[in-house]
Amino acid sequence: MKNYRNVLIITLGQAPAIVTETVYALLRPTADEAQEVARPWIPNEIHIVTTTKGRTDSQSVVVGYDCELAQLCRSVGVPYVQPEFLVPRLKATGAEVEDIRTRDENVAYANGLTRLIEAKARPSDTQLHVSLAGGRKTMSSYAHAALSLFGRAQDELSHVLIEPSDLEGAASRFFWPGQADRVLVIKGQPFDPIDATIQMVRSPFVPLGDYLRRHPFPMGEIDYARMIDHAKAAFALIDVRIDTRRQSVTLGNVSAELGDQEFAFFRVLATARAERWSEYGPGGAGENQGGWVAYRQFLDTDSIAYKRFFEYWSACYVGLPSQVFDTFKSALDALLAELKSLEHGPGPRKPEKIKATRKAAQDMFKSIKKRTSRSLESTFGASKSAAQILPKVVHYRRDDGVKGWAVGIEAEPAAIKFKPLEINAT
Repeated sequence: MKNYRNVLIITLGQAPAIVTETVYALLRPTADEAQEVARPWIPNEIHIVTTTKGRTDSQSVVVGYDCELAQLCRSVGVPYVQPEFLVPRLKATGAEVEDIRTRDENVAYANGLTRLIEAKARPSDTQLHVSLAGGRKTMSSYAHAALSLFGRAQDELSHVLIEPSDLEGAASRFFWPGQADRVLVIKGQPFDPIDATIQMVRSPFVPLGDYLRRHPFPMGEIDYARMIDHAKAAFALIDVRIDTRRQSVTLGNVSAELGDQEFAFFRVLATARAERWSEYGPGGAGENQGGWVAYRQFLDTDSIAYKRFFEYWSACYVGLPSQVFDTFKSALDALLAELKSLEHGPGPRKPEKIKATRKAAQDMFKSIKKRTSRSLESTFGASKSAAQILPKVVHYRRDDGVKGWAVGIEAEPAAIKFKPLEINAT
């Protein structure tokens, strides 16, 4: 198991016990938690995102040698880590947020919390644990959204539940079961905090951080609302729309028109993915792979890849195909006939000649691939919104398992849209 630097981030209102309750639950995981191994999670950093009043009310509980948090750490035998407070500031005045009621206060809090989570999630060796237990519901919703935007697979989101529930809230003076103050009063009756239970409930979330960081996501002065809009745009771009009449490829609201040969090549790749052609895929060659095309498939005149390529290329013309079409097809067919003769004809085999002939035929398609890639990048690379998804649209790599190169589109088959509708059968 990788050793991470543990970073605890807590949203906090006016109930500072949330801090000690969360730390207690992390240090003393219960047996009924859905974990393979219930092991303590010891924070290396603690960050409390709160308001001016929340900071004032919690100082005596979490700061100093005799504070409840320090006593808790000593009782469990782990180092006390003094929390760092983050009280976001209003953009207009620079004043610290006193509450989360107005629009400006909400914007300031959301931005401050989001920037903190993004910064702490940036290093690959950190593990974030974000607590939703404290503060107003809007605070928790911002924390959940921010961790979804920037969180990784190793990060966690949680809430804590106290039993009996009457112990919740600042008025009860309950901080953790082993606290020094052993006489509490609940509904007029004495209660020993040692009899209380704290249960941590881990909340599922979709960690998009690893995905979004692979693209030019707008960092800098992070704005919560802008992050949400950008994430929505990123996922809207996953659809790859192909117009067979205009010979165009569209991502989001940006379109690239391709030349006849390049469009036919891209259309073969898109069709292979949409129709889930068998044998080759992103994971290589094999029974469980599909949706990609190996260059060697273009070298078989009976293959679906060869037939579709020339069918799609011919469809780009009104009337008879051009001289470029005829010249290319004649040259390719001549190479393929020579290759077939070398591999299966009479006389001794000539491995070097076979290799050179096959390479010459494959290079004809590699050249098309390069031109197709350049055309897409020149159009979509200039659009910030489309550029973020382009690396996921066409992906080329060498695959020794297929004795050459495999090429394909990584978009999900259902995300590939044809106009007019494709009705070809595999």
